[in-house]
Amino acid sequence: ENWGTFHESVRFPWPLKPVKLTLKKRNDQNNFETIWETEIDPASRMVNPAEYESGLKTYTVLSNGNPNQKVDIVILGDGYLDDEINKFHADANHMADALFEVEPFKSHKSDFNIRCVDTPSPVSGVNRPHPGIFKRTPLSVSYSAFDSERYALAYDNRTIRDVASAVPYEFMFILINEETYGGGGIYNLYSTVAVDNTFSEYIFVHEFGHHFAAL
Repeated sequence: ENWGTFHESVRFPWPLKPVKLTLKKRNDQNNFETIWETEIDPASRMVNPAEYESGLKTYTVLSNGNPNQKVDIVILGDGYLDDEINKFHADANHMADALFEVEPFKSHKSDFNIRCVDTPSPVSGVNRPHPGIFKRTPLSVSYSAFDSERYALAYDNRTIRDVASAVPYEFMFILINEETYGGGGIYNLYSTVAVDNTFSEYIFVHEFGHHFAAL
């Protein structure tokens, strides 16, 4: 069944001179083959060097040093009302504690920084198509990805990247302000978890393994 396309980003340091960006994929023989490439000239007037100014508030969960020398995680939240932002911060601290209770993260806690970016929502909770609960939230997180009721993903990649750019990061977690069991994790993209059920801590660590290390 065709589910359409999935928008992603290629992130890399700003080039100092013209470069060629090449994406490769393994074929059936397990060899890499080029699937797309483009040339980028940072001096071109078609390349916009302006930084995105979100004006969003940020919150630090864990600070262990210079981002150039640490693993930096950004935590975003979806479905949190403005008066639930303190809950978002508490949820972020709680999930971070859960992550660093297990190895190998426990032994390497000092290698991580974790920061949050606040995105207050006009509604509490997120979109849940299976039970017919429809909502529009800042990050467009939705259950029922690929028609799996528990699978929760965010599809508005451009907005997510703009929001996350408020802090340094390599890896991203999106907390969902919901009780219903759910989450997801995609290697080198992001991971998600619904924060208010009895399995939330386990799912947080589990999905981060998919995102962080392709486990």
